[in-house]
Amino acid sequence: MANFEQQQGLARSRTVFGAALVAMIFGGCYPKTAAAPAAISPGSVTWAAEKFPGSTEASLAAGRETFLAKCNGCHGYPDLMATSDEEWPAIMERMGGKSDLDAEKTKGALQYVLAARHP
Repeated sequence: MANFEQQQGLARSRTVFGAALVAMIFGGCYPKTAAAPAAISPGSVTWAAEKFPGSTEASLAAGRETFLAKCNGCHGYPDLMATSDEEWPAIMERMGGKSDLDAEKTKGALQYVLAARHP
């Protein structure tokens, strides 16, 4: 019986070690971090106004301020270009919830991120 328990303990140790190794390998690769993103460009404002009717330079600047204030609290600023436009809405929804952002602040930060990707 003792031999069986030792084998189970060894198997659990291997499983925990394997999971930790995978987390270290993949956790170090994502999300890619970058410097704080720059202010929005005129081209980005134009792109956003076409994509999100009613968005303005001021609303995008407010989204940037939210992004700067919240996105560096738990991790480095993400590299905006390392993630596709299609992936950002789910990411911002998840991160907005973790940061206690209301829907309007989350939407503003998302619009800023997407616009910043299209200078």
